[in-house]
Amino acid sequence: MNVQKWMRIEIIGFCLLLMAIPALATTLTVESVTIPAPGSLTTVNVIGDSFPNGLFAYNMTASFSDPSIAEIASVTFPSWAASGNNGFLPSTSVRMTAFTFNQAMNTSLTNLPIVTLTVRGKAAGTTSLNLTVHEMINFENGGPITPAIVPGTITVQGVPTTTVTSTATTTALRPPSRARATGWWP
Repeated sequence: MNVQKWMRIEIIGFCLLLMAIPALATTLTVESVTIPAPGSLTTVNVIGDSFPNGLFAYNMTASFSDPSIAEIASVTFPSWAASGNNGFLPSTSVRMTAFTFNQAMNTSLTNLPIVTLTVRGKAAGTTSLNLTVHEMINFENGGPITPAIVPGTITVQGVPTTTVTSTATTTALRPPSRARATGWWP
């Protein structure tokens, strides 16, 4: 009887452990922002909610679902990053890498700033700012981190850009016959 009781407790404990595992997953959230008008700039923060084994490095790409609406003007890496590099700017898609040797990053971390993007509105409308993580490594043992991604919504206010095409039509006027006879009409 005692063996069966312990087996039930072990099974229940194992099930509870499995339910807790998703709570340990890292989520990267891209901030949603509104830009007042095309040509204006604003900052967009990317935050990691939890890194149970710390964070050593990442390699990821930020891109817009509709590149006609906004572009990334600059990239700012947080103070914990010993080195940060990014692709050419301005661009509608930019690859970013950062790493650290700071031992303070070798611990459980929450609400960690990952990168700040300065975004410029190009045209009125709405687009998603997405992240693609190519590689993210924890500090503790160099193991991979596979984060969930929450894209941001970028809204550029203003009148949507439209192209108006006009054509001119020239109509020749024929003068009345009396005006031609008197020489009044050239």
